[in-house]
Formats: sequence, structure tokens, C-alpha cells
Amino acid sequence: MKFDNRNTSVRIEYRVRVHTNVIEKCKLKKLQSNSQKVLAFLLPPTAFRCLLTGQPPDLMLTVVMDDMNYVIEGAEQLWRLELTNDKGTGSVEFSLPIVDGEV
Repeated sequence: MKFDNRNTSVRIEYRVRVHTNVIEKCKLKKLQSNSQKVLAFLLPPTAFRCLLTGQPPDLMLTVVMDDMNYVIEGAEQLWRLELTNDKGTGSVEFSLPIVDGEV
């Protein structure tokens, strides 16, 4: 995973192995622990973009979070990315420890 937040957006890159570069759905959820359960807040599609580049099966998935209102500087945050294509859905959880623009 490569992370870059030098501008007013956050850019995350993952290498993925997928049979197609067609994305049917891409969802990004911000996870929060509350007592004994985990709450997931689905970001609106206008807050981020998912892009697949390269040739199958070795692709680069780039997620760009354009709306920084969902990212809290100085706090470690847990996220879940869900990607759906014609074969099904896969997900990955990751954290963004953003402190003064550094990972």
C-alpha cells in the first residue's frame, strides 16, 4: 500500500490481482468502535474515487479521497474498502495514521 496526502486529498494505492479492470461498485467505509460494536459509516460516492489501471491480472487500485472532511488529522482511523466486479466482492481494512501530513 502506498499512501500520499500531500495535497488537499488522500491517495491510496494497492496492487491487486483481478481478472478484469471493470469496477461495478467501490465503497469506502469509516469504521468506529463504540462500546462492544463496530459502527461503519459509508462515505458518499462524491467523497472518493476508485480507479483500476494496468493489465489484468496485475492491476493497481487507486483510491482518491477528495473530501477531507472525513479525515481527522492527528487521529488514527480505521477504514474498509469494498470492491465489486462481476465475480463478487472483496474487501480490505486499513488505517490512516495522519499526523501533520505524515504517515
